[in-house]
Amino acid sequence: MRFNADYREQLTLKDGRQTVIRLLRPEDRPKLAAGFANLSEDGRYRRFLSPKTKLTEAELDYLTNLDQQTHFAIGALSVNPSEGIGVARFIVDPNDPTIADPAITVLDKAQGIGLGTALFTRLTEAAIERGIQRFRGQILATNEAMMAIMHGMST
Repeated sequence: MRFNADYREQLTLKDGRQTVIRLLRPEDRPKLAAGFANLSEDGRYRRFLSPKTKLTEAELDYLTNLDQQTHFAIGALSVNPSEGIGVARFIVDPNDPTIADPAITVLDKAQGIGLGTALFTRLTEAAIERGIQRFRGQILATNEAMMAIMHGMST
């Protein structure tokens, strides 16, 4: 399995920024909290489909303590300085293990340079490894970036 605890991949984004993608771990909790704090109000709304001002302790636990099978997540870290700039995850439908709900969050300052597409591509590959056949979820019609990623993947 490619997407296991040893998975680590370095990417060069369109703006030349060096980024590392790897599985999210419990010790990434502070980076996730910091990333959320640096996400715009609009970015938070697009990700959570409602206004959200902070992540609770329970939410941080849920988002970082993963089995990497039914709840899988990868994170993107900028290399210099080292900070979390994006997360992609899926959660398997408990009623149908061939379906999962995907989600991607990329900090505003890292949007438009190919990170969301790269994260979604790896997320799709990891889902296939785990027997997922379809993604199903909700996207705001105004979330043009996510719509573009989905359209690009379907063509």
